[in-house]
Amino acid sequence: SQDIDFTDTLVMQAGQTRRFSVVANIPSNAAGTGSEEFRVSVVIDLTPGSTVPVIEDMNGTQVTNIVPSSNIQGKVQTVTSSGLSVSLASNPTSNTVIAGQTNYKAAGFVFTAGSASPITITSLTVTTYIDSDGNVPFRKDVEGSVDSSHIIQSATIKDANGNVVGGPKGVASDGTIAFTNINFTVPAGSSSALYVYVDILSSAPNNSRFAFDIENAADVIAQDSAGTNVTLPSTS
Repeated sequence: SQDIDFTDTLVMQAGQTRRFSVVANIPSNAAGTGSEEFRVSVVIDLTPGSTVPVIEDMNGTQVTNIVPSSNIQGKVQTVTSSGLSVSLASNPTSNTVIAGQTNYKAAGFVFTAGSASPITITSLTVTTYIDSDGNVPFRKDVEGSVDSSHIIQSATIKDANGNVVGGPKGVASDGTIAFTNINFTVPAGSSSALYVYVDILSSAPNNSRFAFDIENAADVIAQDSAGTNVTLPSTS
């Protein structure tokens, strides 16, 4: 525990009631990790013999008749760290899409914020995996002579209501699609989904397949309500 003495002089008139609150700034590293947490409670020591508070009347005589004569303990405040996790949405499922189709819902990711703070996602990068002929495992960006830019013309991120959050963006040379300068907030203790919509090239190879994932925790940039960066757990 830690004692903090406030030495300010506060004047009260006869018959007057005043209310005071204790306001604290909590550093971002104050919370524990995992299931560990810190709890804070403010206690005012009114027991006989305590040195604070010092209460005097207008003549400078110390007042000792204080009610109650025992400690006043405030409600416990639990300090936890903000957090964000991501999982694959239940939809869309695997499906067949026609070459040249636009605004096709290709992938969904569900983001869940911890109860301590809402989380704002400001950047999201997805990685494209392809199979050029449907006969071999998926490979990142390139398989044989076909890369993801031969299949996907552009991609857009939308929320569950169909509102555009980021894009449209093309596929980079490494198979990633980076959506920057987005502003998507997940309420504290809640989950919200983002979906990847794509335009398929009319020249996309027949029987080619593609999929998206969030390859690394660093592919999601997010902050809590205090502006502190929040890192996803490992996505591997």
